[in-house]
Amino acid sequence: MNAKPTARSTSSAVRPTVVRGALPTRRRAGAPPAVSVRTAKANLSALLDQVAGGAEVLITSDGRPKARLVPVAPGRLPKGFPGSADHLATMPPWRGGPDATEIISSGRDDRGTMYCDSAILVKLVCPEPDSAFFERELRGQALRSSDLSRAEVLAALLAKERAGHIGPADRERAWGRFQSWVEDETVMLDPLDAEVLDRTMHTLRRCHPAVAVRTVDAIHVASCDLGNDFPLAATDTRLRAAAHCLGIPLFPERLPNDLF
Repeated sequence: MNAKPTARSTSSAVRPTVVRGALPTRRRAGAPPAVSVRTAKANLSALLDQVAGGAEVLITSDGRPKARLVPVAPGRLPKGFPGSADHLATMPPWRGGPDATEIISSGRDDRGTMYCDSAILVKLVCPEPDSAFFERELRGQALRSSDLSRAEVLAALLAKERAGHIGPADRERAWGRFQSWVEDETVMLDPLDAEVLDRTMHTLRRCHPAVAVRTVDAIHVASCDLGNDFPLAATDTRLRAAAHCLGIPLFPERLPNDLF
């Protein structure tokens, strides 16, 4: 009579075997292969190729799951900014007063993808002297920003309404256009999570004492840096100075007085 398999032998029969220096293959549906951190580092390019092909890989440390590599969902792929000249034509013309950079900067004092500061996004939905420049230059670009931009864009539009530069209907139309870009992922917004906050503190330390970085400036720079979403489109001088401290490329490269 054949001996019954022991619990140990049964377990080893279904557990994928990890060979040092080699990539494991999927053994059963729903069970992603597991690799150690060391193996993942040594085979990162091959792992990324597997993941790009639809596989999932579990990263372990001391035998315990630590992270999971998964393919990018098709719906999350960045789109190219389609332009907003048609929308800007429906908005009241620029009548002077503070622009988005000044409005958002004032609020901050109180408290292959291009990353956009919130002020740039405002310029794309509400006419300002440099709106046409950015609308033209960003057309076709994949745009990203931080979730922080939701609040900053709305705050800037409300400030413009309070100052009498736009009316309530104009503000709602501009906000609706911005919201539509977020919903269809024309503008991708990165989450404001613990990883971003950790990088934000790193940014504050890196810039000290050369640049008096505002916290929300550091959040934008940190989000841009984490995602490698270069260049960073911004016109705010302190935000640009913080990005320069970290070696982040800027757009435009310089802000001469006659640029716009």
